[in-house]
Amino acid sequence: MKINKDLVIGILAVLLAISITSNVFLSQHSTAESARAAAPQPKVSEGLLPSKIKTGSTYAEAMASDKPAMLVFFADWCGFCRRLAPHIPPAVKKFKKQVNIVMLNNESSENAAIFKEYDVQGFPTVYMVNPKTKAKAQLSNAQFGTDESFFAEIEKQMAAVK
Repeated sequence: MKINKDLVIGILAVLLAISITSNVFLSQHSTAESARAAAPQPKVSEGLLPSKIKTGSTYAEAMASDKPAMLVFFADWCGFCRRLAPHIPPAVKKFKKQVNIVMLNNESSENAAIFKEYDVQGFPTVYMVNPKTKAKAQLSNAQFGTDESFFAEIEKQMAAVK
């Protein structure tokens, strides 16, 4: 049996190319996985449900106040809401004199009209509202990862509704 030398060289070249490509892909994938694992992960509250957070303000009280109101629309089953939950108590403490923070549960029928008024489509949705002028600004969910970034977003949106 005669072996075609060019055919063998061609097959070996294809196998070598596949091997190199696979190693490059695996190396890049491994590096990306390592970077993702090393990146700080947002706090996820296993025990603190958003509905258990007490802010000291109701919607009616906040809308009758001279201070801006931060309306936090949530659902306890929402994973993103549970990631936001640990940042609410520190925000209440830090901004108590500047803003009324109101927790509005999707699962409470008494909040249905408020959800409709603000056209809430997903969770969490957080609005800063000026009760006197009705100016409102939605906080960016991308800023809910750390207390510091959440606080900076609160300050930015308080200024936006003044």
